Amino acid sequence: MEQIIFYTHSVSCLCLGWCQLRRIHRTTQILNSEAAAKKKDTNTKKRNISNRLIFPVLTVPQKENVKSITAVDLRPIGMSWCKLEDGRVTNWNYESINIRALNDHMAILEKARSLVEKLPKSDAYVEEDRTLINKMTNPLYLGIYSRKIQVHSSVLTLICNQNPEPHYVFMKPLVVQQLYKIQVGGERSTTQKIVSQFLEEDDSRLSEIVRKTKPCFDECLVENYLKQKHEVRETMSTALLVALTFSNEILGDNS
Repeated sequence: MEQIIFYTHSVSCLCLGWCQLRRIHRTTQILNSEAAAKKKDTNTKKRNISNRLIFPVLTVPQKENVKSITAVDLRPIGMSWCKLEDGRVTNWNYESINIRALNDHMAILEKARSLVEKLPKSDAYVEEDRTLINKMTNPLYLGIYSRKIQVHSSVLTLICNQNPEPHYVFMKPLVVQQLYKIQVGGERSTTQKIVSQFLEEDDSRLSEIVRKTKPCFDECLVENYLKQKHEVRETMSTALLVALTFSNEILGDNS
């Protein structure tokens, strides 16, 4: 009789244990499913945010296929560019624009063709989407910025006619400003101070974001940058920060 009771009790314990295991397993599945859904939702939100910062929008497969980036910074004085590949700056330079006649369309086209020929080949080109409306309300700037627009449109057309056609993306300026905290009031402070930090040998004094995004430079590129005039260094440093921001904040958000 005692054996029967012991056997019945053992069976009951086994059944109870099995039921508890099933409940635990089921609970674990639910928690894992909720965690996966939450992670997927977070990643989707990140992708949606990053896509609102650029135009045109890039899909995840398109981002994954971008292995090299060239950032372009075109100003009335000239154009700077910076090519970034595998965390290394491989091409970083500046070319002036010397076109005096506003209606000299052939000179504008030839300058645009010359600029595009000097740009390094890349999977994607990116530039900041700046508005010129405030500047152009002043008649003194009208001719200068009209010429810039003509050069810019010609450069854009020539790049997009390459085969295979690369991605050409416009990124909102606030992305660079927020990442490197270079917004002072309603104005952007100089981008050269961030580049100066990149060039420091002692990383211990750098901010976390500067350490995280600090690229590798060839010595000859740094020497070329340092010998330029202040206004040229400003446009070159802007091109560098645009390339790094696009790489880290837009392409680095593929998961």
